[in-house]
Amino acid sequence: MRTAVPLRGLPPDGRTAHLDHGGGTDGTAVRPHPGEANPRAAPGADGAQMYDGRKGSPSPLQQAIHLLPLAGRAAELRLAQRLAERGMTRAHLAMLAALAEHGPHAKPDLAARSGLALADALPIVADLLATRLVEVFPVHIDRRHEVVMVNAAGRERLELLHTEAAAAQDDLLRPLTRGERAQLNALLRRVCAAAERPGPGTPRAAAAPQG
Repeated sequence: MRTAVPLRGLPPDGRTAHLDHGGGTDGTAVRPHPGEANPRAAPGADGAQMYDGRKGSPSPLQQAIHLLPLAGRAAELRLAQRLAERGMTRAHLAMLAALAEHGPHAKPDLAARSGLALADALPIVADLLATRLVEVFPVHIDRRHEVVMVNAAGRERLELLHTEAAAAQDDLLRPLTRGERAQLNALLRRVCAAAERPGPGTPRAAAAPQG
């Protein structure tokens, strides 16, 4: 015979909710795995319940659209702190990674590849040259160009920065198990991939003013 444990916090209609030890099909909720949040439980101190206005969740600020930027800012802060200890910024990391992955670039192309305006990229290139992490050499294609390439010291520094990024990630995701971290990463990759494709979620262009 299965036993049911009453939950704290009742549904709005006053009916008693239960956790069914056996996970039946009679409308009772299945007991979650130890350490796993129960999506039907009343909101607890950890705020694990996702907001859904149809189900009487506590606050619209529990929506992923609000939580993801908060998590992103926390991640950026942790990464920036660790990079700063190495005298680097995310722009330095992005530029070294672009050169290591895609090979030598002309400065305007390197700026675009790193997601920077050329005016912002040039001081970063100068920093990397001053610390001897990259080299610049001329090439001739119709006219003279300078091409930036990462050297062995730059690749070694990039590995160190990747290690710092991994440590920042571990700090941010400390509350999650290894399995939960892998699941979160997979879900975020799916969300980001879908966001890059045009579709119903693509922001609409502003309407042209009527003359």
